[in-house]
Amino acid sequence: MTTANYAQVQMAYNYFRSNIDMKVTISDIASAIGWKESTVRTYFAKKWNELILIRAARGEYHVCMKSDMGLEDFANLHSQIDVRLR
Repeated sequence: MTTANYAQVQMAYNYFRSNIDMKVTISDIASAIGWKESTVRTYFAKKWNELILIRAARGEYHVCMKSDMGLEDFANLHSQIDVRLR
């Protein structure tokens, strides 16, 4: 996958990978990746809910990404194109 956003997808992957089983906030994620908080909220709602993050409390999320999830699987999760069509 070679897109302009791939570097940020890698940063997101590395951030979550290094924070597995920890609690984070939308602000933490946005700062680490360089996205707006609204972008992080959108990814949570559309892609990450229960696969990468679980809402732990108001404003707080638990990183539940499986430790064996690879970068390719994480990147495929972000793709707007169905993997079967690529």
